[in-house]
Amino acid sequence: MRPPPDAKPPASACARCEELRAEERRAEAALDHSRATDCRVLLRRHPLHNSPFRPC
Repeated sequence: MRPPPDAKPPASACARCEELRAEERRAEAALDHSRATDCRVLLRRHPLHNSPFRPC
């Protein structure tokens, strides 16, 4: 079973996940929607730590 397409990956202690989330927030604040989308894609491709969902 896959998560809904708009579901955010679960919060974790992973430094890379936190970096990508911070970059996504900065991009949204700067109205750089392309970069924010890139960050969301990279988060989706990054392993979903301790999640019942497998990476897409």
